[in-house]
Amino acid sequence: MAWAPEGRRLATASRDRTARVWDAETGAELALLAGHEGTVRAAAWSPDGRRLATAGEDRLARVWDPERRVELAVLRGHDDAVRGLGWSPEGRRVATAAEDRTARIWDPESGRELGVLRGHGDQVRAVAWSPEGRRVVTVSRDRTGRVWDLADGSRLAELRGHEATVRGVGWSPDGRRLATVADDDTIRVWDADDGSPLAVLRGHESWVRSVVWSPDGRRLATASADRTVRTWDAERGTELAIVGLHPEIVEVVAWSPEGGRVASGSRDGTVQIWSPDWSVAHALAQARRRTARAVAAAWSARAVVTPARRAMPAPRMPPRHRQPTAAASPACCAARPIRW
Repeated sequence: MAWAPEGRRLATASRDRTARVWDAETGAELALLAGHEGTVRAAAWSPDGRRLATAGEDRLARVWDPERRVELAVLRGHDDAVRGLGWSPEGRRVATAAEDRTARIWDPESGRELGVLRGHGDQVRAVAWSPEGRRVVTVSRDRTGRVWDLADGSRLAELRGHEATVRGVGWSPDGRRLATVADDDTIRVWDADDGSPLAVLRGHESWVRSVVWSPDGRRLATASADRTVRTWDAERGTELAIVGLHPEIVEVVAWSPEGGRVASGSRDGTVQIWSPDWSVAHALAQARRRTARAVAAAWSARAVVTPARRAMPAPRMPPRHRQPTAAASPACCAARPIRW
């Protein structure tokens, strides 16, 4: 799931083998992108907002023109499911992370592979670019993260400390820190230059699936299998809020470019859009504890149509790809090959 750079559109990836683009103001579906032959694991916008890249369990990444709903390129070379991807800051390269234990760099125009990063001992689960575009960081089921120099493919730093699969990673906007999340229920913050640990954030009661920095770099938001999204003070390591809006595992969280909205995507088949107004977030979290039917997202500026919910059958099947929702607060309250 990813916000478009202008903050008006939201892209989602789904088990239904599609990616979709939504109007974040109204919840209307703008584009359906079908072509993957398995679960779509990730979606990422180009910096100019004109292209969308998707990663799938069919071992491919694809580049799309979402305005025209056409496929522009196929990134073919991984030997197993592609779990994550991201665009370089200048928009001329794409990095992918896959279960074949590699990350790869691509030319999104031609689909040509530019380089392969090898060294992880197990599946690579996520990848992120540094703000200046000269480095990437990868995280893996081998319980580590690695920072790579894209000039020669060398390893610059290793992140060691997690006790289980590392699922997500984010680079702070100033490029000085990294945040990782893992199946050991923790969030860890690291020095991006040497990989030294800076903080361990604890509070989630199950696996932590996704992490994102706020645009100003002062806060983090995390999504967890404990069905909550939590926000944190990135400097102090303190928990700011708990938002329990989803009845199923929360897979991904994304902060809007202007910083005024957070979107969370869940296995319940929905995306909730809410405001990082912590007082409202706390009120909603408390409301959900009082009633199992409380499924509202706080967005103080407006209300967006919320579709009716459908009970998830047992055993759980891949959920429908549902539209992003938000509700008002309760009344009560040209790329160059890398030669390595």
